Amino acid sequence: MSTPVRKYLIDSDVFMGIQHRSDFKEIYAGIRKLAQGGEIKTVRQVFTEMGPDSVLKEEIFPIKKVLLISKEEQYVSEVSERITLLHEEAPHLWGATGGSTKDPADPWLIAVAATYGYCLVTNEKQRSSRRIPAACKIIGTECECISGPHFLYKTKIVSTFDPAHIDPHAFFGG
Repeated sequence: MSTPVRKYLIDSDVFMGIQHRSDFKEIYAGIRKLAQGGEIKTVRQVFTEMGPDSVLKEEIFPIKKVLLISKEEQYVSEVSERITLLHEEAPHLWGATGGSTKDPADPWLIAVAATYGYCLVTNEKQRSSRRIPAACKIIGTECECISGPHFLYKTKIVSTFDPAHIDPHAFFGG
Protein backbone atom coordinates (compact mmCIF):
# COMPACT_ATOMS: atom_id res chain seq x y z
CA MET A 1 0.00 0.00 0.00
CA SER A 2 1.46 3.35 -1.00
CA THR A 3 1.62 6.33 1.35
CA PRO A 4 -0.61 9.20 0.25
CA VAL A 5 1.19 12.33 -0.90
CA ARG A 6 1.28 14.95 1.85
CA LYS A 7 -0.18 18.24 0.67
CA TYR A 8 0.84 21.63 1.96
CA LEU A 9 -0.78 25.06 1.70
CA ILE A 10 1.84 27.83 1.69
CA ASP A 11 1.58 31.34 3.17
CA SER A 12 3.16 34.35 1.45
CA ASP A 13 5.76 34.87 4.21
CA VAL A 14 7.33 31.49 3.36
CA PHE A 15 7.68 32.34 -0.34
CA MET A 16 9.06 35.78 0.54
CA GLY A 17 11.44 34.56 3.26
CA ILE A 18 13.28 32.18 0.97
CA GLN A 19 14.77 35.00 -1.12
CA HIS A 20 16.96 36.08 1.83
CA ARG A 21 18.93 32.83 1.81
CA SER A 22 22.10 32.33 -0.21
CA ASP A 23 20.67 29.06 -1.58
CA PHE A 24 17.34 30.62 -2.62
CA LYS A 25 17.59 29.42 -6.25
CA GLU A 26 17.88 25.78 -5.15
CA ILE A 27 15.05 26.15 -2.64
CA TYR A 28 12.73 27.77 -5.21
CA ALA A 29 13.61 24.94 -7.63
CA GLY A 30 12.45 22.46 -4.97
CA ILE A 31 9.26 24.48 -4.47
CA ARG A 32 8.57 24.43 -8.22
CA LYS A 33 9.11 20.65 -8.32
CA LEU A 34 6.65 20.09 -5.46
CA ALA A 35 4.13 22.41 -7.11
CA GLN A 36 4.40 20.55 -10.42
CA GLY A 37 3.75 17.31 -8.49
CA GLY A 38 0.65 18.78 -6.84
CA GLU A 39 2.12 18.59 -3.33
CA ILE A 40 1.88 22.32 -2.58
CA LYS A 41 -0.82 24.87 -3.22
CA THR A 42 -1.84 28.32 -2.11
CA VAL A 43 -4.78 30.71 -2.38
CA ARG A 44 -5.18 33.69 -4.69
CA GLN A 45 -4.85 36.21 -1.89
CA VAL A 46 -1.24 35.09 -1.25
CA PHE A 47 -0.19 36.46 -4.65
CA THR A 48 -1.82 39.79 -3.80
CA GLU A 49 0.16 39.96 -0.55
CA MET A 50 3.45 39.13 -2.26
CA GLY A 51 3.23 42.15 -4.53
CA PRO A 52 5.62 43.01 -7.37
CA ASP A 53 8.89 41.65 -5.89
CA SER A 54 11.30 40.87 -8.74
CA VAL A 55 12.72 37.64 -7.24
CA LEU A 56 9.22 36.26 -6.69
CA LYS A 57 8.16 37.30 -10.19
CA GLU A 58 11.05 35.25 -11.55
CA GLU A 59 10.84 32.26 -9.21
CA ILE A 60 7.19 31.84 -8.13
CA PHE A 61 4.86 33.75 -10.44
CA PRO A 62 5.65 31.52 -13.47
CA ILE A 63 4.06 28.56 -11.62
CA LYS A 64 1.06 30.50 -10.33
CA LYS A 65 -1.43 28.35 -12.26
CA VAL A 66 -0.21 25.10 -10.71
CA LEU A 67 0.15 26.64 -7.24
CA LEU A 68 -3.37 28.00 -6.97
CA ILE A 69 -6.23 26.08 -5.43
CA SER A 70 -8.95 26.04 -8.09
CA LYS A 71 -11.75 28.57 -7.80
CA GLU A 72 -14.17 25.66 -7.56
CA GLU A 73 -12.34 24.43 -4.45
CA GLN A 74 -11.67 27.81 -2.83
CA TYR A 75 -15.09 29.36 -3.23
CA VAL A 76 -17.36 26.63 -1.86
CA SER A 77 -19.86 26.83 1.00
CA GLU A 78 -17.75 24.77 3.44
CA VAL A 79 -14.81 27.17 3.02
CA SER A 80 -17.17 30.17 3.29
CA GLU A 81 -18.63 28.80 6.52
CA ARG A 82 -15.14 28.58 7.99
CA ILE A 83 -14.36 32.13 6.83
CA THR A 84 -17.50 33.31 8.67
CA LEU A 85 -16.45 31.40 11.80
CA LEU A 86 -12.97 32.93 11.64
CA HIS A 87 -14.46 36.40 11.26
CA GLU A 88 -16.40 35.81 14.48
CA GLU A 89 -13.66 34.04 16.47
CA ALA A 90 -10.49 35.67 15.08
CA PRO A 91 -11.39 39.04 13.52
CA HIS A 92 -7.79 40.20 14.06
CA LEU A 93 -6.79 38.07 11.04
CA TRP A 94 -8.23 40.78 8.79
CA GLY A 95 -5.88 43.40 10.24
CA ALA A 96 -2.76 41.22 10.55
CA THR A 97 -1.44 42.30 7.14
CA GLY A 98 -1.48 45.92 8.18
CA GLY A 99 -4.93 46.51 6.70
CA SER A 100 -3.49 46.77 3.19
CA THR A 101 -6.15 44.49 1.76
CA LYS A 102 -9.80 43.89 2.54
CA ASP A 103 -9.37 40.27 1.51
CA PRO A 104 -6.25 39.00 3.33
CA ALA A 105 -4.82 35.54 2.73
CA ASP A 106 -4.74 34.32 6.34
CA PRO A 107 -8.45 33.46 6.76
CA TRP A 108 -8.53 31.82 3.33
CA LEU A 109 -5.45 29.74 4.07
CA ILE A 110 -6.91 28.48 7.34
CA ALA A 111 -10.38 27.79 5.90
CA VAL A 112 -9.02 25.95 2.85
CA ALA A 113 -6.50 23.95 4.92
CA ALA A 114 -9.22 22.91 7.38
CA THR A 115 -11.70 22.03 4.63
CA TYR A 116 -9.36 19.88 2.56
CA GLY A 117 -6.89 18.59 5.17
CA TYR A 118 -3.83 20.53 4.02
CA CYS A 119 -0.93 21.14 6.36
CA LEU A 120 -0.64 24.94 6.56
CA VAL A 121 2.88 26.36 6.27
CA THR A 122 3.56 29.82 7.69
CA ASN A 123 6.39 31.66 9.39
CA GLU A 124 4.03 33.35 11.81
CA LYS A 125 4.89 32.87 15.47
CA GLN A 126 3.53 29.60 16.81
CA ARG A 127 2.94 31.07 20.27
CA SER A 128 1.11 34.24 19.27
CA SER A 129 -2.59 34.21 20.07
CA ARG A 130 -3.29 36.56 17.17
CA ARG A 131 -1.73 34.70 14.26
CA ILE A 132 -2.42 31.77 11.93
CA PRO A 133 -1.17 28.98 14.24
CA ALA A 134 -3.61 30.00 16.99
CA ALA A 135 -6.51 30.35 14.55
CA CYS A 136 -5.77 26.82 13.29
CA LYS A 137 -6.81 25.56 16.74
CA ILE A 138 -10.27 27.17 16.77
CA ILE A 139 -13.00 24.53 16.84
CA GLY A 140 -14.22 24.15 13.27
CA THR A 141 -10.99 25.37 11.71
CA GLU A 142 -8.57 22.82 13.12
CA CYS A 143 -5.65 22.12 10.84
CA GLU A 144 -2.00 21.23 11.22
CA CYS A 145 0.32 24.23 11.04
CA ILE A 146 4.11 24.12 10.65
CA SER A 147 6.87 26.65 9.97
CA GLY A 148 8.59 27.24 6.64
CA PRO A 149 11.91 25.73 7.78
CA HIS A 150 10.11 22.65 9.11
CA PHE A 151 8.29 22.25 5.77
CA LEU A 152 11.52 22.60 3.76
CA TYR A 153 13.16 19.94 5.90
CA LYS A 154 10.16 17.55 5.83
CA THR A 155 9.96 17.77 2.04
CA LYS A 156 13.74 17.31 1.74
CA ILE A 157 14.23 20.63 -0.06
CA VAL A 158 16.86 21.33 2.59
CA SER A 159 18.82 18.49 4.12
CA THR A 160 20.00 20.08 7.34
CA PHE A 161 17.93 21.72 10.01
CA ASP A 162 19.90 23.42 12.75
CA PRO A 163 17.99 23.74 16.06
CA ALA A 164 18.50 27.51 15.76
CA HIS A 165 16.31 27.38 12.67
CA ILE A 166 13.21 26.64 14.72
CA ASP A 167 12.83 30.41 14.52
CA PRO A 168 11.97 31.06 10.85
CA HIS A 169 13.68 34.46 11.00
CA ALA A 170 16.96 32.78 11.94
CA PHE A 171 16.55 30.30 9.07
CA PHE A 172 15.53 32.80 6.39
CA GLY A 173 17.71 35.65 7.66
CA GLY A 174 14.99 38.24 6.92
